[in-house]
Amino acid sequence: MNSAGLDCIDGQGRALPALEGPQPATTPFRVVHNADECLDAFGGTTPELVVVASKAWQLEDPGVVKKQLSGLLVDGAPVLSIQNGIGALDALSIVSNNVFQAVTNVGCNLPRPGVLEVNIVPGTEAWMKLIPPKTAATSSQYGEDPLARLLTTCFKDAQIPCQVSDAVDDDEARQMVWDKLIVNSAINPVTAVFGVLNGDILDSSQLYSLASAAAHEAYNVARVMGVKVPSEYSDELWVETARCTSSNVSSMLRDVRLGRPTEINFINGQVVRFGSQVGVPTPVNRALVTMVANMQQSNDAAVDTTLTTRSLRVSSEEKKHLHEATSTSQ
Repeated sequence: MNSAGLDCIDGQGRALPALEGPQPATTPFRVVHNADECLDAFGGTTPELVVVASKAWQLEDPGVVKKQLSGLLVDGAPVLSIQNGIGALDALSIVSNNVFQAVTNVGCNLPRPGVLEVNIVPGTEAWMKLIPPKTAATSSQYGEDPLARLLTTCFKDAQIPCQVSDAVDDDEARQMVWDKLIVNSAINPVTAVFGVLNGDILDSSQLYSLASAAAHEAYNVARVMGVKVPSEYSDELWVETARCTSSNVSSMLRDVRLGRPTEINFINGQVVRFGSQVGVPTPVNRALVTMVANMQQSNDAAVDTTLTTRSLRVSSEEKKHLHEATSTSQ
C-alpha cells in the first residue's frame, strides 16, 4: 500500500463495505511500520496471530522477512500466509514452523486511499481453506483447528460471510493450490501484457488461445507431479473465473500500471520451475514471464493485442511458441 493509503488509515481508519446487512462504520486501525512499533502498540504483548497479506515478491529477501516478523513470533504465534502463487510459504518458513497457508476466492481492491472493496464471484459463497503446517501431527491427517473458527468469526464480525475450514488432507491442499495457480497463470499475465480486463480475454480469439495455452501447460505440470486435477484438460478450469470477474482489473495488470513489481515469478515462473523439474515443456509460460519481466524493467505501458506491433525482448524460440499459441483457434 502506498504512503497516502497508510496515512489515511492511520488518521481516519478504513472503510470496509459489507457484502450483506448494514454498512459498518469505518474501522479504526493503528498503522505501524515494524515489529517494535507493533509490540509497543499492544503494550509489549505478542500477537495471537500474525497475518501476512503482502505481495509474494515482498517476501523474497530473507533479511527483510526476519527483520519484520521475528520479533512478533517469539511466543510461537501462528502465521497466516495469504499470497498468490507458490513460494511465499518457503519464504516464511525461515521465521516460523507454524505457518498456515490460506487459499481463498475472496478478492480485494483499493479504489481510493482508506477504502477496501471486497470482491467475490457472483452467485458463489465466500470461502477460505487453511493448509496447516507440515508437522508430524498433521502430515497424514488434518484435524479441526481453532484458527479456522477464529477467522470465521472475524469475517462474520466484518459482515463478510466467509466459511473458513481446514484442508482435508495433503491431496486436497495441493489441488487447491494448483487449481488457483492454473487460473492465475492464464488470466494474470495476459491481462498484464495486453492491458485488458479479465473478460476481454474471452472476447479475443488470440488472447483466449494464449491464456488457454498457458493454463494447459500448468495443468500438464500439475498432472505429472501427481496433483489431483481432472483426467483431461478443459478451459473451464479458468474460463469461468474470467467470465465471473469480467470487469476486474487483475492484480498483475494493476501492478504493471502502477510501475510496481509483479508476482509473475510466483505464478507463471513456478509453472516453468516445476515443469523443468518433472520434464514438462512450458514455453508459453516462459515467454509470458519474459514479457512481464521486460515490462517491469522498462516500466512500460501494456502492448497491443497483436503480438506483432511491438518489439519484445523475447528469444526467437519464445516468439515461435507465442505465435503457435495465438494461432490456435478457440
